[in-house]
Amino acid sequence: STQSRSSAASDVYKRQIKASPAQVRVSLSGASAETYEVTHNGGKWERVQSNLHLLSSLIKEHEANTLVEVYFHVYKHNIQDYPVMRDLCQQLGFNLVPSIAMLFPDYALDHVRNVPLNKNTQKVHDLMLIDLQNLLADAKKQDDKMCLLTRVFPVINWDMGVMPCCNYSYSSLNASYLDNPLIELIQSRTKSDQCNECQSHSLHRYFNPVLYTDYINNILAL
Repeated sequence: STQSRSSAASDVYKRQIKASPAQVRVSLSGASAETYEVTHNGGKWERVQSNLHLLSSLIKEHEANTLVEVYFHVYKHNIQDYPVMRDLCQQLGFNLVPSIAMLFPDYALDHVRNVPLNKNTQKVHDLMLIDLQNLLADAKKQDDKMCLLTRVFPVINWDMGVMPCCNYSYSSLNASYLDNPLIELIQSRTKSDQCNECQSHSLHRYFNPVLYTDYINNILAL
């Protein structure tokens, strides 16, 4: 039943928070059904809001030393929601981090391969404050700098598989992180076709919201 599934999920959440994780990050892009459900396909704001309150209450109940960061991805359609989210985070004891909305590097890589954006992705792209072409141009200006994610490795999935990069969602480097020493995994990552292709298009500097911190702060008048 729906009630039993909800109870089981609540038990899982309790065990997780009792373990006092150092950090929980919540990414969203709206503070109402009208905004959130535009860019979260299948998502329901009512459920998100309920879970945020549950997370806060569990942290307080178990006195967990857990930092919660809410990343608010700003689009053209949700700027007016920022004060609402700010007040909610203050109420719940969460840190709020505004960030420019960007398409994941998967889509950027497809774009430079001349693969058109699908209908849903194009709809989201049209809501972005800075379009993909300008984001790619900004990345190109930093082409001489190192990859942003050199130190974020190994990236281990739920099935123990290792991915070359946490920015991409469709590639595998190794079936299990237990199969090879870390140094061999790092060498494989550095030599991987995906890593080389990404850097050849300057995409190692693409997914960098921090680059637009001043821009987004000015828009939100922070």
